[in-house]
Amino acid sequence: MKQIVYSMQFKGQAAPVAGSSTVLKAITNAPSSLVTTMVGPEGVSGSWKATAGDKASFESEVTITGETSFLESGSIRVDADTLLFETKLIDSINILYLIGYVEKALGRRLTDAEIVMSNFRSVRVIANTFLRG
Repeated sequence: MKQIVYSMQFKGQAAPVAGSSTVLKAITNAPSSLVTTMVGPEGVSGSWKATAGDKASFESEVTITGETSFLESGSIRVDADTLLFETKLIDSINILYLIGYVEKALGRRLTDAEIVMSNFRSVRVIANTFLRG
């Protein structure tokens, strides 16, 4: 599967993992948000603003590898009802990858009538639309 590009601001806490001086366990959350980037005569500027919607959770393990470096691995979980477009988890390019994934899972091509934004609003909507019966 192709990488999905998104931007979210996660906040939370990290605590040392028992028995290790270089590993932390981090638990963070991010609300739905709107990220704006503007290019103008003064240069590049941007803003981040929380918006209505669900939140995503990110649990990770952070390994300190040097004075100024670390490795992080983990997983992001979204609720089955998280609105994928409104939270910017899916955009106009990445929806094509999602459509391809659904087609591969179903073993068939989707019809033009099935490829509408309302059928891909959330994980629950996708499941109810394409996995019914």
